[in-house]
Amino acid sequence: MMMRTITIVAATAILAAVAAPAFAQGWGPGFMHGYGPQSGTQLAGPALSVDAAIARAQLFLGTYRSADLVPVEVIEFSSVFYVAVQEKSTGKGAFALLVNRFNGNVSLEMGPPMMWNLKYGHWAGGFQGRPMGMMGGGMMGPGHGPGAQPAPGAPPAGQPAPPLDEAKARAALQAWVNQAFPGATIGKAVEYPGFFTYRLQRDGKTFALVSVHAFGGRVWYGWHYGTVVQEQVIR
Repeated sequence: MMMRTITIVAATAILAAVAAPAFAQGWGPGFMHGYGPQSGTQLAGPALSVDAAIARAQLFLGTYRSADLVPVEVIEFSSVFYVAVQEKSTGKGAFALLVNRFNGNVSLEMGPPMMWNLKYGHWAGGFQGRPMGMMGGGMMGPGHGPGAQPAPGAPPAGQPAPPLDEAKARAALQAWVNQAFPGATIGKAVEYPGFFTYRLQRDGKTFALVSVHAFGGRVWYGWHYGTVVQEQVIR
């Protein structure tokens, strides 16, 4: 009986080690691909500066050795720095990075934006064969607020619906905003492969980010980033 108990305990320990969240493994020195505000240990003390967050994002992009990918904008939230990455060759968005405000850990944006991304996302096989983001601790829930819905993954099999252009995506978002945030306005759009990301504003100031799926107009509200502290264009 004792030998059987020892065997069960040992097997349980092995299973626990195998099932440990992927963010405990990390990607390269100083970087972890866990979910932004939850990845690693949040340190006490002052937050990173915007310049330090940009430097971390640039160093992370450097590991991909692609001169076409450049960070162009950063939004500092109370939980993370949101860094928009653009393709120089097309002038369109590629994906977004999240930089933890306290420990500097860098992650790829999780949730529907990762699932919807037709070029760099999970269903596209990731970037250069690497999976975009981490499946063990990402925010895959339905967002927050009336009408927020999770990603369904890739466009449906068979004959996919034609993608929405920016005007139709904005109209779909406006219907959602009217319910979720009456009186809020929709700022500029950033086009990514398979979806659009917009700023929501009050009195001309950004207070949230939302994404709209180009195939069906589903809305994802990035509530988990926290409140907006400041925005900055990266030159």
